Amino acid sequence: MNIKKVKKRAYEVHGVKLKSDIKIPEVGRYEKKEGNEETIEIEKKTIERRLKKVEKKRIFKAENGRVQYEAPEIGVVAVEKGKKIYIDVDSKKINTLTRLFILATGLATALYQGGKLVLHSSAVSIDGKAALFIGDKGAGKSTMAAAFSEKSHQAIADDAVRVDASTPSIAYPGVQAFKLRRDSLSLLDESRFYVKKIDKNLDKYLVSKREKNSNQKKQKIGGIFVIKEGKNIDIRECSFLDSFAEIVRHTYVRKNVRSSMGNRIDYFNQCTDVAAKVPVYELVRPKKYSKLDKLCELIKEATVQ
Repeated sequence: MNIKKVKKRAYEVHGVKLKSDIKIPEVGRYEKKEGNEETIEIEKKTIERRLKKVEKKRIFKAENGRVQYEAPEIGVVAVEKGKKIYIDVDSKKINTLTRLFILATGLATALYQGGKLVLHSSAVSIDGKAALFIGDKGAGKSTMAAAFSEKSHQAIADDAVRVDASTPSIAYPGVQAFKLRRDSLSLLDESRFYVKKIDKNLDKYLVSKREKNSNQKKQKIGGIFVIKEGKNIDIRECSFLDSFAEIVRHTYVRKNVRSSMGNRIDYFNQCTDVAAKVPVYELVRPKKYSKLDKLCELIKEATVQ
């Protein structure tokens, strides 16, 4: 009996090479480089489940260098020792929601296992420097980045941004399409973007520029902006301790998952280095983006100084 081998596709994201059983149209194809290359493999595989199909909750389990996530709308994603990501879904076709989960939570977990730092952030390029937006859920990270993208600034990544704490600190390109709600879409000129509903049950759309994005290079970080809601627009640089606290707070991999995997000393050292080398700003904005142009000018000025 001949067993047909699945041809793996090669992609590049977060500074690593992906070898995947599944198509991932949300990221760029891999281009061969000189020297040793870090590779993470994505494979379809039958995985023993802990959740029953009727259960409507998300869980994770971590043991022996392996982290397993389960959710009814996604399936099962298991990440092993920073090298392998296994996916098991009920349907034959891997949908957009599952792919985005792999590219964000799955890869962020694998990168953390490999000693790398990933922030829950969106990022754009402003005059050759990366501006990163962090904040609580619904703060407007993706909306802020998409607003810059509309102003012809290239997207670097949405939702998950890998940060290198070297000198200078740099951000790597990730998924260069934004996840936005319908109310945020109304702030943009939709004719300049491709808009695709992520899932029929969610008010979330995947939004990318119609012009081809050639930004596949890592960039020096010009500033990290913590978005908070307030009555009036304001921007102020955070102290080192506040900067460190915000970076820890907005690390992509959750605290309980990080605690189960170790690497805590290296992780906190990286957070310390980024807080010491990169200016972190508290950016206060009104609930409604009525003064978006003014916000963009303040961010640009702080990023390129």
